[in-house]
Amino acid sequence: MIDYTPVKALTFDCYGTLIDWETGILASMGKVRDKVADDDVLLELFATHEHRIEAHHPGLLYSDVLKEVYKSILSDLAINADPADIDAFGKSVGSWPAFDDTVEALRILGRRFSLVIISNIDNHSIAHSLKKLEVPFYRIFTAQDMGFYKPDVRVFGHVINCLSDDGIDKDQIVHVAQSLFHDHGPAAQLGLKRVWINRRWLKSGEGATPAADPGLIPEDTFPDLITFAQRI
Repeated sequence: MIDYTPVKALTFDCYGTLIDWETGILASMGKVRDKVADDDVLLELFATHEHRIEAHHPGLLYSDVLKEVYKSILSDLAINADPADIDAFGKSVGSWPAFDDTVEALRILGRRFSLVIISNIDNHSIAHSLKKLEVPFYRIFTAQDMGFYKPDVRVFGHVINCLSDDGIDKDQIVHVAQSLFHDHGPAAQLGLKRVWINRRWLKSGEGATPAADPGLIPEDTFPDLITFAQRI
């Protein structure tokens, strides 16, 4: 297990780790979900198209990424596109709920560590999510500000450099995330200490993220955030 004694900052993925994005995604799909009974199919389509669009258009705002994802899913399913539905899905992040344990866990962890968010998101959308998280964050790094999306390793390189300028060295950072694909892969490349919050531990499949090498699973693994907060 990680020795947390020298750790100064915990960096968090937001959507999937703090915010229950899969519940939010599915609830925002409206007519599409009415026509497709299998939520796993919809989440798999989301994962495929989201990564493709972010990789090819790293400067696109996440709200616009969501619109393109929705249009791609509609096309795959041969469902006619309704512009109002597409626009609503692009703006849906603000309605995505926090996990039930997130706020309590962050309050516990915030007593010991500086809390940082590293997120594939735009600034307008995350402003709505921050109200649900309630606790103050030391730094927030968004794809909009950085100009690229995870799993681009430059995301973590940028964060490490910024925190170093603040007097927080790489070995004093622990990255906490659900997605092996978006977060643990690039974080491992740069040698960051990592904690896996396995939010899908009772579910099959990969959900809204592409599959990743299971070899990325770190020793510090917890089923939820509150368990992590209470055990370290």
